[in-house]
Amino acid sequence: MASPRNEPHRTAIYATALTAFFAIAGIAVVDPILPVIGEEIAPRCSRR
Repeated sequence: MASPRNEPHRTAIYATALTAFFAIAGIAVVDPILPVIGEEIAPRCSRR
């Protein structure tokens, strides 16, 4: 039988926190190289 209290599942809380951490860490890794990627893409887009 289900418990009468509506408490969030700890596994879901931990999974959400871990996902947020990886998302922020991924942005921190990619952010410094975005200008380089933009410089490589810009000439290709202007050829059209």
